[in-house]
Amino acid sequence: MQMKRSNMEAAIAIESWLRAAGWVLQDTDDLGISKSGGMAVRALPLARDYGLADYLLYVEGKAAGFIEIDTESDILSGVDPLAEKYRRGLPIILPVHTRPLPFLYQSNGAQIRFTNLFDSEPHARPLFAFHKSETLKTWLEDGMIGSMPRDMVAADSFEHGRRGATLQERLWINMPPVVEEGLSLEQCDAITAIERSLRKNNTRVLVQMSAAARRRAAALHLIDRLLRFADARRVLFLVNSANIARDVHHAFQDYRSPYLKAASTSIHTVQLIAEAIDTSAKVCITTLPRMHSLLNTASRPKPTEALSPEEIFKTVAPLQYNPDLPIETFDIVVIDTCSAPLTRHFRRVLDYFDAYVIGLTGEVDEEALALFDGHVVGGEQGDGLEVIV
Repeated sequence: MQMKRSNMEAAIAIESWLRAAGWVLQDTDDLGISKSGGMAVRALPLARDYGLADYLLYVEGKAAGFIEIDTESDILSGVDPLAEKYRRGLPIILPVHTRPLPFLYQSNGAQIRFTNLFDSEPHARPLFAFHKSETLKTWLEDGMIGSMPRDMVAADSFEHGRRGATLQERLWINMPPVVEEGLSLEQCDAITAIERSLRKNNTRVLVQMSAAARRRAAALHLIDRLLRFADARRVLFLVNSANIARDVHHAFQDYRSPYLKAASTSIHTVQLIAEAIDTSAKVCITTLPRMHSLLNTASRPKPTEALSPEEIFKTVAPLQYNPDLPIETFDIVVIDTCSAPLTRHFRRVLDYFDAYVIGLTGEVDEEALALFDGHVVGGEQGDGLEVIV
């Protein structure tokens, strides 16, 4: 049985993660709030005898969130958004962007759980590390535009503009019906079911479809929709070999959007990753080993695509946080052909990014089912596909 960490041990790990993500640590006694960047203030007293906030997160001089240390739980469930300590305990004079504070983190020094109150259905989700303050600033700017009613769906116009505080909310209010041009009923149903699952804040969903070409065609159409209507900022498309990566890149080059009657690459910049990620790219395509190498700079020089699977597994090093590729680099991760053992050995790449993960597969086994939290679209239902939740 693993021994629980003390609050001090948890704080040491939390502060290491915060510094890696660019946060400045500050004691309450020496408090001098910077008007730029991100600052994490230790043990800030709350009002009404609610005790202390373990860490209060300031973004450009105003409080935006907090971190709660919980060393009593082996498995974290996340901060209760209705907890009175943080709803009623914030001092009235505290400079804030909005009340209640929207970004809620919980950690025991080994795990991190995060809840974004700007989501239309907030759920705590696991994180590999903390977000950068620049990301929270962007989310604040999006969240402060105000909530949109779900009946204002862009059903009749594709030129609706950007609406919605978060990606999850935009999935509720911005997605028009799937254009069936060039798609089978099975593919249309799969796209609709995936989007329905993501709207529920299921962070992982597995797509089962027998033909690889049909799975990828549906994925390309879905990615086009997520970029165009849900305003996803960047998509990572992971494959198992360099040859497949080139095939997928060619498929994007040949893809014609039924929404604007144009090649997707003329609208969405698509990159076949070699040595670094093009920050202007909307879609990045690479192999699982290559992405692992990019994240873990210690293993970057190894040309892992040329090795056999057995040799690749021997070179896999523990993944560390990479500030050049923070956890928020991608909003969506699509993994082509979710087959063991390759996916098993590189699943840490899927766990690294704070993103919706969409898997494509011809067959569902117990390992894949567990990896995607039991959320499956497809199978041989005949009358269409469904999400199993």
